[in-house]
Amino acid sequence: FKLGNITHEFKTPIATISLASEVLLKTSGGTDQRLGNYARVIYEENRRMREQVDRILQMAVIDRNKYNLELKTVNLDELMRNIVNNLCLEECEQEVNVTDKLGAADPEVRIDPIHMGNVINNLVSNAIKYSKGNPQITISSRNMNSSYIFSIEDKGIGIKKEDLKQIFEKFYRVSTGNIHNVKGFGLGLYYVKTMVEAHGGQITVHSEPGKGTRFDVFIPQ
Repeated sequence: FKLGNITHEFKTPIATISLASEVLLKTSGGTDQRLGNYARVIYEENRRMREQVDRILQMAVIDRNKYNLELKTVNLDELMRNIVNNLCLEECEQEVNVTDKLGAADPEVRIDPIHMGNVINNLVSNAIKYSKGNPQITISSRNMNSSYIFSIEDKGIGIKKEDLKQIFEKFYRVSTGNIHNVKGFGLGLYYVKTMVEAHGGQITVHSEPGKGTRFDVFIPQ
């Protein structure tokens, strides 16, 4: 069986439940407190379920070392916007300031939308998690040398030079100083690099401690 197909079957109802519970949250707050509480429970548990589905997909891909990519022509600018907007609605305890500089002349790329969506999700989630106060994130895109390039930049705590050499290794976790809310198994960036390369692309990172981090992802067109 293809794990990507199975996880996609989960993702569709999860997205529908997320949207429905979001509408309930917005419309029930002032009228029925009990209904609002139920809607919030549905919303939060659904979010946790989506995270588990993503984690199963990532771990299975890594363990099997097999990539059954279901390639489709996708507008990556639109995919990035949707993912960033959803993340900021669902996961942000504090306000996130997003600067949208997505402006590639040709944003259409042949990708597996599930895996590439997880790549974007991982990078944006990291940008939020490793920021202090209200995260400030810039998303941008451009075309160069028959490639689509997108960048995700934050003004967070940054990454030390000794960590930069190892962040894409399996199970490696960057030390976070006083930030204690960063959870996970250290698979995120390993999965990101694995999936980008499975698409024939590459990923680079630039970071300065105390000033922030920028990831650049190159996908051939």
